[in-house]
Amino acid sequence: MDLRNKVVLITGAGKGAGAALARAFAEQGALVALNDISPINVEQVAAEITAKGGKAKAYVEDIAKKVGVQYVIKGVEDDFGGMDILVNHAVVKPHTTLLDVDEWDWHRTLDVNLTGAFLTIQSAG
Repeated sequence: MDLRNKVVLITGAGKGAGAALARAFAEQGALVALNDISPINVEQVAAEITAKGGKAKAYVEDIAKKVGVQYVIKGVEDDFGGMDILVNHAVVKPHTTLLDVDEWDWHRTLDVNLTGAFLTIQSAG
């Protein structure tokens, strides 16, 4: 598949596999829209891609919230003219065992891992 000038939105692109995906898409000529809840890492990944001649922009929002998702999708449309590929990569992993997870961590995990993916797909569609 020719990815040149295809617009790719990747959620959870601030570090780990999400950042690696962003770099890989950019190396294939894609225009990369990067989302993460923290600006620290995602803006660095966008800067790395841009420094290597690629085109990337960071969108710092919580994709577990509909308003945040809509802001990201609208930003991508305004900045890139649309979107060709969506990669829902944002994920939350509790840092404790199931028996010790509190209600807040449980809901946050569901909100990011399930609701975030749902909202992003729905809004992009």
